[in-house]
Formats: sequence, structure tokens, C-alpha cells
Amino acid sequence: MKKNSLKLFIILAFLATHNLCTAQTNTKFQVSDFLQPRLQHSLDAAFATSPPSWCNTPQLQETRKVVIDKCLRTLYHNYLKPGNDILHEGVVPSPTTFNGLWAWDSWKHAVAAVDFNPKLAENNIRAMFDYQKDDGMVIDAVFYNKNGNIYEGEKGGNWNERNSKP
Repeated sequence: MKKNSLKLFIILAFLATHNLCTAQTNTKFQVSDFLQPRLQHSLDAAFATSPPSWCNTPQLQETRKVVIDKCLRTLYHNYLKPGNDILHEGVVPSPTTFNGLWAWDSWKHAVAAVDFNPKLAENNIRAMFDYQKDDGMVIDAVFYNKNGNIYEGEKGGNWNERNSKP
């Protein structure tokens, strides 16, 4: 159990780094009502894991709770439900600027979610493999519309079939 709790804390801390540095820690992202039960289940599961041995003071334990809460709220705030050309649910890097499923981020989101929401983790990966090429390549990004036509008259621009990530 110690190995899993350390893994969970490291993954969540990794995901929170950007958010904790750029937003106030008391800011809570809004999570859709239909996701609230899943969020609460995930919070309960995360808080039930044993803290790492070095997390042995009340201040560190409180910080751990803040980080876990912030990370899970961020993941669920960034939830993307299936629709149009998105065939499986997933987590986006940012619902305002990167509102699509990106391979590089999707792998990390799946690792972060697998311990407390395996179905979300699996579907995040499935969403990328839905458009795997015949040669085996997984494309870089998937959006709601393959043609990129988010607005009437717009021509392409958001369907990315390159994969430059290692």
C-alpha cells in the first residue's frame, strides 16, 4: 500500500504543479453536476490511501489533502465527454485553450486517473486509439470535429495527425 500511496501522491503532485503555481490554492474549479459523484468517489479513494512516510506532520498532511483535492478537481473540471468525433470520454489539458485530447497529455492523465477511476483512464487511452493509423501511429490530437469546422464557414485547423512526441 505504501508504494501505491507514494505513486498516487507523486502523480497528483506532478499534475498540480502548474495549477498550484498559477492559481490560488483555495480556488476550486467548477465540476459538472453529473461528475460530482465520480469526483467524490475519487476524493474518498485518494484520501483513503496511506500517506507517504515523509508526510508525517499535520502541515504536510494538510498540504497533501489540498494537493489531492486540487488535482482531482482539475482532472474532473477538464473532463471531456464523448460527442461528434470524440468516441470515448477523456481529460483535456485545458478546457479553454487545448479543448481536445492530445496524445502526450492523455497518457499522463490516464496514469493519474487509473488508481481512482480506471474506466476514465481506459477511455482516455481508447479515445486516442480510436483514430490509430493502419501503420500503428497514434495521432497527436483528437477534437470534436475532424474537419476542424467548429464555426460555420471555418476551414480546418484543429485535427492534428502528426505525432512529434517521443
